[in-house]
Parts: sequence; C-alpha cells; structure tokens
Amino acid sequence: MNGISVCNHPSLLLNYVVYLSNILQNKTQSDKVFFPYFENSEEVDWNMEDLEHAWAISLKKYEEGTPVVVDSTLAAGELIHNTLFPNKPVSSANMLDSFLAWWWSYPCGGKEAIERLSDPIMLELWDELATIKQERTIGAQSKVVTVHFLYGSVPNDRLPIYGNGYIIVSLGDLLDKGDRNRQLALDIMSSLP
Repeated sequence: MNGISVCNHPSLLLNYVVYLSNILQNKTQSDKVFFPYFENSEEVDWNMEDLEHAWAISLKKYEEGTPVVVDSTLAAGELIHNTLFPNKPVSSANMLDSFLAWWWSYPCGGKEAIERLSDPIMLELWDELATIKQERTIGAQSKVVTVHFLYGSVPNDRLPIYGNGYIIVSLGDLLDKGDRNRQLALDIMSSLP
C-alpha cells in the first residue's frame, strides 16, 4: 500500500507499566483481579501519578528511536526501572524480575503471546487499511505507524494512545470488539498528518 507502512510491536516498556498498574489495581480494588496475581502487594511503592510519568517517558523513548532498538537497549532490568522511575530506587526488584521472566519466557512468555495474537490482526489490519485508502484520498507521503500492542488495558483514560507515528492498542480490548480491525484502521488513518 503506497504511503503507509504499519509495524507490529509488543512494547516492553508500556507492557511493564501495564503490569505495574495491574499490581496497583489489585492492591487498591477488591472487585476484580488482574494479572499478575501477587500475594504480597505491600511492596507497591508507586502510585498512578508515577505510572503516568513512566508512560510519558516510555513514549518519549520510542519516539527517540525505533521500538526494537529501544527495547533491546533497555532489556537489562535495572536500566528499565531507572529509565521509567528515575527518582525511585529499585525496592521492588522481585516484581521487575517477575515481569522480565514472564516477558522473555520462550515459547509461552508475554512477548511471544502478544506477537502470536497480534500477527493475524496485522494481516487483517493491512487489508482494512488498503480498503480505506481506496475509499479516501490519501496523500502520497510515506508514513510509518507502529502499533504498540499491550497485554492488558491502558492504565487510565488520560494517557495518550495516539501520537506521531504510533498507536497503542490493548489486545484484550481489541479482541472483545466485533469489527476490531476496521475501527483500528480508521484510528490509524485519523492519526496520520
């Protein structure tokens, strides 16, 4: 499709923020439990404001370089924490270690699961984008859009999910919707300049 390239990326940093958000929600809410299921949540030393700041830092890092390079550069556990929470010591190291163990496990870790679930979506999405492009007049300007897939929901509604060259999508939310790829394709097209 002329002008638009779409990349699939299971975001290490954003998924870590979702992971921490879920731990925080499990500690503060009792009506619904989210993955991961930590028994000992007394170690939670962050709040939603910290997570919003970490979200903004993640987006800035991904805008500075290609997502794959950013993730591989920050793959060392303490470096991830120090990047996202520059003013907080790593007091909850076992949560970070737990996230990284889940994320990198092969063949059934978080990253691999997100890739396997999102790959078929990307093929359908490509077809939807081609259809929309035929229906509308789209400039010939070349644009790359990265779809950052999350294993869980975005931590809160105030966080940005569209930006210059990216869109953030929760796989769970996307799989619950009927005409998911049409709406995602429309969202991508509306995010283009």
